[in-house]
Amino acid sequence: ADEAADLVAGLAARELFAQVEREARLFLERWPEDERAPLVRYRLGAALEELGRPDEALRWLEPLAGERGFAHAREALFRV
Repeated sequence: ADEAADLVAGLAARELFAQVEREARLFLERWPEDERAPLVRYRLGAALEELGRPDEALRWLEPLAGERGFAHAREALFRV
């Protein structure tokens, strides 16, 4: 899970949004309860937004906007 989460982060930093989508979905299929899953969901939502798919992005970002303790909750709320 560590390498997969790092891969998603690296792809997001490079703004490779199609690859972020693919790798984030794989991560979430394999490790949906991992402690890094909320951040991967956020990166997936942000990537979908960048790919011009706001409705799909909203599905991933909206739950995070109200999640206590999530470091990017405000950013998720902004994107929603």
